[in-house]
Amino acid sequence: MLYSTGSSHLLSAALTQASGDSTLSLARHLLGKPLNITIPDWPRDPQGIHFGGNDMQLSPRALIQIGELYRLGGVIDGTRILPEGWVEMSWQPRGTSPWTNDGYGYGWFITELAGETAYYGRGFGGQALYVIPDRKLTIAITADPMPPSPGGQFQQRLHAIVETLLK
Repeated sequence: MLYSTGSSHLLSAALTQASGDSTLSLARHLLGKPLNITIPDWPRDPQGIHFGGNDMQLSPRALIQIGELYRLGGVIDGTRILPEGWVEMSWQPRGTSPWTNDGYGYGWFITELAGETAYYGRGFGGQALYVIPDRKLTIAITADPMPPSPGGQFQQRLHAIVETLLK
């Protein structure tokens, strides 16, 4: 399992190099426009590459739209946004989180909550996005990031909130 902002940042740099366009521009064009969400500018490294794994500051509405895109297999309103098969590949566990023992795929953690398979992304300070396809449910959770959450312990508390909603 490799959950690393550094790895995500290297991916951002590779995308920027390969496409000749900034990660911000790609995100706005490939996700923002088709999902009708605002993707604000976010910090860059000293070379001008947008951070690949943090500080995007997406709104709860934008998070829900992204979660719904995944819940619906990469298709919104009959238009394919993500490559066919990508959602399934990204939701396959390829490792285990040392903090929660949940599976980890391509940017998504995988767990079971109230008997349902749930996929979630974690953000700084307790931000979270949960997708529970069998319940046709996407949940965005925001939190005051100061002070930052205590990691896996806090994630277990968020899991408990989602489980309560599922019961």
